[in-house]
Amino acid sequence: MVFARVFWSFRPYIKGFKYYRSLINVDKAHLYGQYDEKLLIAVVFNANNEIFLLAFAIVDEENNDNRR
Repeated sequence: MVFARVFWSFRPYIKGFKYYRSLINVDKAHLYGQYDEKLLIAVVFNANNEIFLLAFAIVDEENNDNRR
């Protein structure tokens, strides 16, 4: 078995999402060293444009196959 992808979010992030704008932004960061994966971070904004973390994912590639 080979690691392909993982997704997680924490309960306070899920509960707090209903109080924020419904537009979700996703950003990507490359992991370096022995890891060649990408870290995806989903965030939303409140009325004061403050960032609220929503979810994280580690994927091997950024493509449509990782949308499952």
